[in-house]
Amino acid sequence: MDESMRFAGKVDGWYYALAVGVNVMLAWPLVSFLADPSKEGVLIGLCVSALALVLCDLLIIPTLLRNYVEFDGEGNLLIVFGFQKATYPVAKIRQARETHNPLASLAASFDRIELRIGYDELMIAVRDKDRFYAELARRCPDAKLERRAPKGGAATREQ
Repeated sequence: MDESMRFAGKVDGWYYALAVGVNVMLAWPLVSFLADPSKEGVLIGLCVSALALVLCDLLIIPTLLRNYVEFDGEGNLLIVFGFQKATYPVAKIRQARETHNPLASLAASFDRIELRIGYDELMIAVRDKDRFYAELARRCPDAKLERRAPKGGAATREQ
């Protein structure tokens, strides 16, 4: 089998802004309850606000820390995004194409690659797309690989 190869996931600025924005919005009530502790229901408000903040961070922070795609060396493509983990046989990859589709996916960037694996379709984002496409072409010679055109150039298609 081939050696394993890992590709770091790409995270755009909007995703960091979203993470910070959610934390600010959830911390604001917490701060307001602490500012006036004589209000009725402060303890309940503090508990609910703190719980919401912790739960959101438990979902967001892992997607920033565990975000990669890996050819595992055993013929599989492993996709890890936060707590989500999916494994697909490399031999079943039929198509890969660049997209900026904003639909929900295993990606923290709109600069995505749409993969068709068997009957499944999913989107990923990797930092080094050129290297990923080269490795995909090497491991999946029958897959249809589509790249976006560079600015001012024609789109490239590999078979």
